[in-house]
Amino acid sequence: MFLCSYLFDFLFVCFRDGFLNQGEFSALCRALFRNERGKPYPVETSMLNTIFSIFDTNKDHVIDKEEFRYCWQKWIKQVVRPVTALVIVDVQNDFISGSLALRDCPAGHHGEEVSTRCFCSAGDKT
Repeated sequence: MFLCSYLFDFLFVCFRDGFLNQGEFSALCRALFRNERGKPYPVETSMLNTIFSIFDTNKDHVIDKEEFRYCWQKWIKQVVRPVTALVIVDVQNDFISGSLALRDCPAGHHGEEVSTRCFCSAGDKT
């Protein structure tokens, strides 16, 4: 958490006037979003303009520190360092006869019938 906060402050201080203009924002995106060889991903100018306008919430044509903080938390941090998870579900014990049993839902479906239909239609290539 400290490193992320430090990096946030460092990046913002790099822009001496306290704001990011469109050109600085584009340069920041090119610096952050690179492939495994270090080459920036190609992003059309119109897309960068659209992204810039999303985070320029007060529409003054610059991104201030609070707007940048929001951009950092909601977009940059999630793209640069995504969080992933693997969820394993035991259909038999959870949705058929367990605490999440479909028969207990308002529709009252039977899990055995739903899972059979799903597996059969998934294997149907017609």
